[in-house]
Amino acid sequence: KTQVRPPERTVLEALSEVTKMKCNGAMPETARTYSSRSRIIANWLTKANLSGLPLSRFTRQHAQAFLDDARKRVGNNTYNNYRREAIVFWNVMKSREWISENVFSKTERLAKRKKRRRKFELDEANAVLSYLYDNDYWLLVMVLLHLGGCLRRTEAQRLRFRDFNLQKGYLMIDEDRSKNHKASPITIPEQVRIILLDKRFSEQPPNWLLFGYLCQPHPTIPAGESSYKTKHRAVLKALQKAKKLGDIDGLSLYSWKDTGMSALAKFLTPFELKDQARHSDTATSMIYYEGEKIIEAARTAELPMLAEIAGLQRRALVEEGK
Repeated sequence: KTQVRPPERTVLEALSEVTKMKCNGAMPETARTYSSRSRIIANWLTKANLSGLPLSRFTRQHAQAFLDDARKRVGNNTYNNYRREAIVFWNVMKSREWISENVFSKTERLAKRKKRRRKFELDEANAVLSYLYDNDYWLLVMVLLHLGGCLRRTEAQRLRFRDFNLQKGYLMIDEDRSKNHKASPITIPEQVRIILLDKRFSEQPPNWLLFGYLCQPHPTIPAGESSYKTKHRAVLKALQKAKKLGDIDGLSLYSWKDTGMSALAKFLTPFELKDQARHSDTATSMIYYEGEKIIEAARTAELPMLAEIAGLQRRALVEEGK
């Protein structure tokens, strides 16, 4: 008897299958990213009347048309993220021999734009930290873990009090809760450790979440994904209204990681900074680093080739009374 081949998957069916594969066992934030990107592609397929198209007939022209449509609505960096995740989806299809080539792999990649996020300047940081110390202890703790521990927001929101060893000055993130899937001890700077010794922190049950429901410690329910970001933004706006902050453009909760990386870079080697932030390489750490606009060490450096003429000029200035 002649075997009847099953009908070919449509591009939408293939995308749905692959999304389930990628989300199965993934970290929650990674699964959310894949689900979101998959939904965006699926919505475009439906809008373009391509949802019923056989997978093998989805071409590079179709792939570029999706990205061209995205480019009308998002910036370069988000466009590149859409492209990257589409390549991941189609690579899975290729590895399972559903298709012979990845039609997204040769699409156009756009130049990366400089991030708008910036670090807090010293006066800005002082204004926010002083306000939080007086008014919002748990948002202060979240900020300090970004600033001194270089934690990612998702890592911080999974922390429980038992993860901290305040006597020895470190906290532990296990591989299941770390974005890079590696168990890591994280050094707590002494100034941060002192603030965490407050009884509001030290007297909490060990198994409770630090950042739980309603932005308070909680035994089981974590804070909403954007709750601390929203709360932090409200503080910035309130301080700006009170004229304690000026321009807040580019400042966010995650700016504290940039601020901490830039401050710690003065004391740590590039490799120590990489390890503190749990990055794969020093180049990744440098993405978060912002150097001082005025580098005091460079200003006071003595360059031997300038010694003679600078000395002559100094004497001339003295004679002129300057």
